[in-house]
Amino acid sequence: MGHPPLIVTGPARSGTTLVARALSAHPDVEVAVDPLLPLVRATRDALAAAAGIDLPAGTPFLDGYASERDRAVLDAVWRGDLGVAAQAPPGEALAARAAHEAPDLAPVLATLRGVTARELWESALAGIARVRAAPAGSWAGTKEVWAAPLIPAMARAWPEARFVLVRRDPRAVAASNLGVGDPSQAGHPLSAARAWRAQEAIVARLRGEGLGDRIHVLAFEALVVDPGPALAALCDFLGVEEDRGLLDAGRARGADGAPFAANTSHGAVAPGARPELSERWRTTLDPGALALVELVCGSEMEAAGMTLSGPADPQSALARLHDDEARDWSWRTDRRDPEADIADEVARRALITGSGPADGAEVRRRFLWPEALSALRAARP
Repeated sequence: MGHPPLIVTGPARSGTTLVARALSAHPDVEVAVDPLLPLVRATRDALAAAAGIDLPAGTPFLDGYASERDRAVLDAVWRGDLGVAAQAPPGEALAARAAHEAPDLAPVLATLRGVTARELWESALAGIARVRAAPAGSWAGTKEVWAAPLIPAMARAWPEARFVLVRRDPRAVAASNLGVGDPSQAGHPLSAARAWRAQEAIVARLRGEGLGDRIHVLAFEALVVDPGPALAALCDFLGVEEDRGLLDAGRARGADGAPFAANTSHGAVAPGARPELSERWRTTLDPGALALVELVCGSEMEAAGMTLSGPADPQSALARLHDDEARDWSWRTDRRDPEADIADEVARRALITGSGPADGAEVRRRFLWPEALSALRAARP
């Protein structure tokens, strides 16, 4: 490929758009924002179909915790080959998606063609580089939530590709998600917390399979509190000239070419250091949601160096989950059984603190892969 692929991903509301805009301010990097989500879905569906799993049209993105079928889909995507026969090119859906954050790409994506998923992806990435006039040899790619499970297949297809995974404190993710206001536009809180946790499991497995040098986990809080060192490390990872000013006012640009204002439920936020973005959850996240997030994500948070607010509180988490049950959410992956879901989370924590072997099927159900449990146990004091 004329431009090495760069994929930026992370859970929804984790700051991935800010990272993509900052990277695109570098002369040797171009990252489109969110134009290819329908292609992410189509690729998942094609890989699942190749493994004999027929997903109903419109199946939501899956974290893998809910059922054996979901984990089978995750395995099919993880082990899949992008040379799989493509489903119908999602040109119309891609154009509609691009209209939000990358309208300049809509015409080229509308006419995307390819026999295989790989051909579709390469055509899309080449279109991004062409439309955005990326210099020869520079990085060109896209920012897409839900793309993390595709990293192994992409890494096999493109040995030169690199992947940036954004890690934001899940309490801040939850506060941003709930701060959207309209529950029909927000993810189910338990499902969102598990999606955050699933990325941590993906990172653990990628490292366990020797792909650690091709991924860069970027801490959102480090980026907004003191951008310089975080941006310098990112430039080093990509092998481009160090540029600590990628978030300086006026450099990061939005889809309309105007200076970029961060996509936050708290209102427009100008570029540059914004330490308050790392702490707003303390005053905006209600106690029940806080208890739920820390119950679900607490072990992974501690492994990442985050400090919990207190001991696990399953009862408050359960009360919050019951309150969430009757609301309308844009997506959810839970079992719709609050007592069973909370019991699962309590049992999961017990497996982390235990030192003995665990049943393989139970490990898969609660941790997705053995590497995730091993990483959590190794991080304990």
